[in-house]
Amino acid sequence: MEDTRPETEGDADSEKIPTRIHITCAWQLIPLFIGGAIGLVLGGLAYWANITLYKSNCSRLLVWILVPMIGVVAIMLWLAAGILLQSAR
Repeated sequence: MEDTRPETEGDADSEKIPTRIHITCAWQLIPLFIGGAIGLVLGGLAYWANITLYKSNCSRLLVWILVPMIGVVAIMLWLAAGILLQSAR
């Protein structure tokens, strides 16, 4: 599988990330609109992990396998936190 990322000079932070990548990496922020602060924290952490993974030297195949997995884990943790909060009442 060929790496299709654009070549850039300088450090990895100077790379312009396309909007579609931001959208793909941020889908797990959806719980923010339902669950507030917990959704923001977990979704934000997952987004940060996905962008960091995208900027890494990992193969594109590995990145596109891990991005949805990271999102699913974030949503599962959000659901678990919601269940724990509901049961604490």
